[in-house]
Amino acid sequence: MRRLWGVLLSAAFVIGTLQAVPAQESIKIGVVGPHSGPAAYDGQSTLIGAQVAADEINAAGGLLGGRKIEIAAADSRGIPAESVSAYRKVVTQDKVVAVDCCWFSSSTIATHPTIEELKIPTTTGVAFLPDAKETKLTYLFKFAQTPRLESRFVDYWVKKLNVKRVAFLARNDDWGRATSGVYQARLKELGGTVLSSDYYTPGEKDFYSYLTKVKALNPEGINVVDISATAATQVKQMAELSLTAKPLGSDGPITDAFIRLAGKVSEGIPLVVRYGVTLDTPRNKAFVSAFKAKRNGEEPDQYAQAGYDSIYLHADAIRRAGSTDPAKIRAALAKSEYVSVAGSPIRFDQNQQATPKLYVAVIKSGKRVIVDEVDTSGVPY
Repeated sequence: MRRLWGVLLSAAFVIGTLQAVPAQESIKIGVVGPHSGPAAYDGQSTLIGAQVAADEINAAGGLLGGRKIEIAAADSRGIPAESVSAYRKVVTQDKVVAVDCCWFSSSTIATHPTIEELKIPTTTGVAFLPDAKETKLTYLFKFAQTPRLESRFVDYWVKKLNVKRVAFLARNDDWGRATSGVYQARLKELGGTVLSSDYYTPGEKDFYSYLTKVKALNPEGINVVDISATAATQVKQMAELSLTAKPLGSDGPITDAFIRLAGKVSEGIPLVVRYGVTLDTPRNKAFVSAFKAKRNGEEPDQYAQAGYDSIYLHADAIRRAGSTDPAKIRAALAKSEYVSVAGSPIRFDQNQQATPKLYVAVIKSGKRVIVDEVDTSGVPY
């Protein structure tokens, strides 16, 4: 009996000891973006890409001795003021140590003072910020292409498509104005003609008045700068008005949603991209497979790649810093030597801007097919 009692006491001690050992605390990384509202499909791509990265890192053993990454998502609805609130929430309430934010350039510009105030390392692979050199960035790191880099996409219109007379239609925000403006400037440099330039309130759905005016100008191409759903509406209305001009995308309608919503009129539209699902590497194949499993078979795009690489950038910085201290993570981010899932090196310069490779993709049989590389050599951002 005495022996049995001793065994029971020993068992109780072991159980009590096990219960006293705390579980490894997760490392929280925030993802702030338009998870609902007009840009929800595109914003959700970034969020899903981030979760795929977290799942991969956790399955490989996590960080700092086995701690798991936990994604803390916050919805901005694509509204700048709500982006500020969402960012503050993930930092002060969810206690994240790093953030992917804020998707739209206007939202990122509005949130930037809060990023600097709270001193949390933040990455973005979507927001341009019209000119990185005009803003002192300390805690914000950008690996999306700038408008000036992207403007070399216009060379493809002129030199490969022989499209020189172009009308421009863009959303009236920081992204739309910056992108349309540098596209127009590049077209003029190449000897082309800007026939018209129109900006509209984000969220508009009726573009017939703009397009009717444009039709009378007899353009060879019409450039659209907007998110998937709106761009799809525009090209469908072009077809309804029997516009013969070629729709010319930007990096906005690079999603499966655009192709699905636009239908057959999306065929042949050129886009500028920095990521393609056809990249033949084991890592990209695994990413595509995992993303499709989370999104009913739809393929990832560069918005998904942005979320995926943001989490890996932070994870790499945390691992090299050996710490979750935001200041140490920021210092490690500044020295990143990371290779994107797209195969492009991500290294931040003194302005905390990385310069990705860009490609021209053409929609063929419902797929984005990379057909050319964009030459950005010598472009000052």
